[in-house]
Amino acid sequence: MRRERIELAKIKQDKTFQKGFEEFILYCRAKNLRETTIKHYKTIMRHVVYKFFKPSTKIRIITPKTIEQFILFLKTNTKENQTSINTAVITLRAILYYFMKLDYMENFKIHSLKVDKKVIETYTDAELQLLLKKPNIKNCTFLE
Repeated sequence: MRRERIELAKIKQDKTFQKGFEEFILYCRAKNLRETTIKHYKTIMRHVVYKFFKPSTKIRIITPKTIEQFILFLKTNTKENQTSINTAVITLRAILYYFMKLDYMENFKIHSLKVDKKVIETYTDAELQLLLKKPNIKNCTFLE
């Protein structure tokens, strides 16, 4: 019994990011997540996360400092905007929280980025009145 625990602990410590992610995908399928959600996780991993983490990275070495380095890497080495970087962080957070739940790594909070929202230009009162005015169907040229 004692030997099994030691071997299980060793397996948890040596789990690679790729193996853990494969488990995560199985977990998502077992939870009956939509295939588009699973595809999103795979896409983010392939095109964003694996630019920083190697698939052979040991899960246990990931720390809050690693996440900060990941964010800075995306900001400086990719052409992604703030919203896309935030999406990648939120996606990675879901995966890492799964790893934390299985004790593959230490527990810590992962916060999303503060993203500046673009100000959308609104209509003036005069433009709104013009848009809301009932059209004169007798004079419409596009109905001919």
